[in-house]
Amino acid sequence: MLTYSELDATTRKRFIPALRDNIFGSNVLLYRLLKDADMGNAKDGGTKVIEPIEYAKNSNVGSYTKGDTLSTGYVSNITAAEFEWKRYYGSVTIDGVEELQNRGAARVIDFVAAEIKNTSKSLADDMATDMFSDGTSDAKGLVGIKATCDDGSNIDPYGGISISDFSGWAGTLTHEADTAFELADWRAMYWDVTVGNEKPTIIVTTADEMDAYENIFMSSPSYILSQAVQLKTLDGGWQYFSFKGVPIVEDSHCTANYVHFLNEDYLHFRVLRNFTNTKWVRPYDKDELISQILWTGALTCSNRRLFGMMYHD
Repeated sequence: MLTYSELDATTRKRFIPALRDNIFGSNVLLYRLLKDADMGNAKDGGTKVIEPIEYAKNSNVGSYTKGDTLSTGYVSNITAAEFEWKRYYGSVTIDGVEELQNRGAARVIDFVAAEIKNTSKSLADDMATDMFSDGTSDAKGLVGIKATCDDGSNIDPYGGISISDFSGWAGTLTHEADTAFELADWRAMYWDVTVGNEKPTIIVTTADEMDAYENIFMSSPSYILSQAVQLKTLDGGWQYFSFKGVPIVEDSHCTANYVHFLNEDYLHFRVLRNFTNTKWVRPYDKDELISQILWTGALTCSNRRLFGMMYHD
């Protein structure tokens, strides 16, 4: 029979890395953001996550000639958005009888592996659901991309900054009062959230909206247009269409009738505590063996202007 110390060591060495893989691979947006998550905040901590925001041009620039006085006055052109740390957990519980039924090191390890795999799927589902929220239904969960993409009419302030204080701190939100998007809708949103060379890096939607996008081109005789709906594969195994070279990917957690245009260069997971587990313990008043999987972090944005979403009835 494994000792608690041996079970702790085995869990951390063997099961937690596998748990991270299960969570990363469960959801396209979760995968893409978590695999590039910034662990820098883990060193410094802090009560909140601070994202510097450029909101004005520096006026102390320009051409000059001999004898000119160069402007050096203070210009306020940087502010900061603030995001709360969010915590997630998954409890792995082994009943006392199940522990006895799986007596023996190999059987215990197999049983624990199955329990942790199930917990990782459940935890990933919960986090992925919150990633598509606006953060209002559950104050304890992530403030998701519905808040990030909002134009301030529904979510304001965001990151502690109000539209009334900084008008550039707004995404783009469009509503179509019909049952499908036309190609013009996709084009308009793309340009609304493109600034110079900054353009969306991924478009996330539902399977139904991907089918509707495909239907736009089904009757087209143009080979070039038909290439937009030739399925390709992203890193991680997800298939996608493309729009102006930007991947369109289905995510099962996306809200029906919504399409999100995202720039992942400005959307970040800031991680304070990566997926880890507490020691296995036996409560004094229960015939159980328990360990918790824990994660602490925040989903942040450093340029809301580059995000948008459209939805229809």
